[in-house]
Amino acid sequence: MMLHESQLVDIVYTKDNGEKSDRTIVPTYVPNTNPLVRAIDVTDLSGADQARIEQLVREYRKYKDRILNTMFTFESWVAHTHNIDISPKWRSFKPSNIDSI
Repeated sequence: MMLHESQLVDIVYTKDNGEKSDRTIVPTYVPNTNPLVRAIDVTDLSGADQARIEQLVREYRKYKDRILNTMFTFESWVAHTHNIDISPKWRSFKPSNIDSI
Protein backbone atom coordinates (compact mmCIF):
# COMPACT_ATOMS: atom_id res chain seq x y z
CA MET A 1 0.00 0.00 0.00
CA MET A 2 1.34 3.41 -0.95
CA LEU A 3 1.03 6.02 1.81
CA HIS A 4 1.61 9.71 1.23
CA GLU A 5 2.44 12.22 3.92
CA SER A 6 -0.31 14.76 4.64
CA GLN A 7 -3.00 12.84 2.72
CA LEU A 8 -6.02 11.13 4.26
CA VAL A 9 -6.09 7.37 3.79
CA ASP A 10 -8.40 4.59 4.98
CA ILE A 11 -6.51 1.55 6.25
CA VAL A 12 -7.02 -1.75 7.99
CA TYR A 13 -4.46 -2.06 10.77
CA THR A 14 -3.55 -5.42 12.30
CA LYS A 15 -2.07 -5.27 15.79
CA ASP A 16 0.64 -7.74 16.76
CA ASN A 17 -2.01 -9.77 18.62
CA GLY A 18 -3.97 -10.21 15.35
CA GLU A 19 -6.74 -7.71 16.21
CA LYS A 20 -7.81 -5.73 13.13
CA SER A 21 -9.32 -2.25 13.06
CA ASP A 22 -10.45 0.11 10.30
CA ARG A 23 -8.70 3.47 10.62
CA THR A 24 -8.62 6.76 8.78
CA ILE A 25 -5.23 8.42 9.21
CA VAL A 26 -3.22 11.38 7.97
CA PRO A 27 0.39 10.18 7.78
CA THR A 28 2.87 12.73 9.12
CA TYR A 29 5.91 10.57 8.37
CA VAL A 30 6.19 7.69 5.93
CA PRO A 31 9.42 5.68 6.21
CA ASN A 32 11.40 5.54 3.03
CA THR A 33 12.10 1.97 1.97
CA ASN A 34 14.53 3.18 -0.68
CA PRO A 35 18.02 2.30 0.58
CA LEU A 36 19.77 4.97 -1.49
CA VAL A 37 22.32 7.31 0.06
CA ARG A 38 21.86 10.97 -0.83
CA ALA A 39 25.27 12.65 -1.09
CA ILE A 40 27.31 15.43 -2.67
CA ASP A 41 29.85 13.98 -5.08
CA VAL A 42 33.15 15.81 -4.49
CA THR A 43 35.33 13.42 -6.50
CA ASP A 44 36.41 16.05 -9.02
CA LEU A 45 37.32 18.67 -6.41
CA SER A 46 40.73 19.28 -4.86
CA GLY A 47 41.40 17.98 -1.36
CA ALA A 48 41.00 21.49 0.04
CA ASP A 49 37.68 22.00 -1.74
CA GLN A 50 36.47 18.58 -0.58
CA ALA A 51 37.30 19.52 3.00
CA ARG A 52 35.51 22.87 2.57
CA ILE A 53 32.34 21.18 1.30
CA GLU A 54 32.55 18.70 4.19
CA GLN A 55 32.78 21.59 6.67
CA LEU A 56 29.88 23.42 5.01
CA VAL A 57 27.73 20.29 5.21
CA ARG A 58 28.55 19.98 8.93
CA GLU A 59 27.61 23.63 9.48
CA TYR A 60 24.38 23.16 7.52
CA ARG A 61 23.51 20.10 9.61
CA LYS A 62 23.95 22.15 12.80
CA TYR A 63 21.77 24.91 11.32
CA LYS A 64 19.10 22.38 10.35
CA ASP A 65 19.17 20.74 13.80
CA ARG A 66 18.84 24.15 15.47
CA ILE A 67 15.79 25.00 13.33
CA LEU A 68 14.16 21.62 13.99
CA ASN A 69 14.77 21.90 17.73
CA THR A 70 13.15 25.34 17.95
CA MET A 71 10.20 24.91 15.61
CA PHE A 72 6.62 24.74 16.88
CA THR A 73 4.94 21.42 17.50
CA PHE A 74 2.02 20.75 15.16
CA GLU A 75 -0.48 21.69 17.87
CA SER A 76 1.33 24.96 18.69
CA TRP A 77 1.66 25.83 15.01
CA VAL A 78 -2.10 25.35 14.48
CA ALA A 79 -2.85 27.48 17.56
CA HIS A 80 -0.52 30.29 16.43
CA THR A 81 -1.42 30.32 12.75
CA HIS A 82 -5.12 29.40 12.79
CA ASN A 83 -6.15 30.30 16.36
CA ILE A 84 -7.54 26.78 16.87
CA ASP A 85 -6.78 24.51 19.81
CA ILE A 86 -6.54 20.85 18.80
CA SER A 87 -5.60 17.62 20.54
CA PRO A 88 -4.82 15.08 17.82
CA LYS A 89 -4.55 11.37 18.60
CA TRP A 90 -0.92 10.67 17.73
CA ARG A 91 -0.38 7.01 16.87
CA SER A 92 2.39 4.92 15.35
CA PHE A 93 1.64 2.19 12.82
CA LYS A 94 3.98 -0.53 11.59
CA PRO A 95 3.98 -0.33 7.77
CA SER A 96 3.95 -4.13 7.52
CA ASN A 97 0.66 -4.23 9.48
CA ILE A 98 -1.19 -1.80 7.19
CA ASP A 99 -3.56 -2.98 4.45
CA SER A 100 -5.82 -0.97 2.19
CA ILE A 101 -9.58 -1.06 2.65
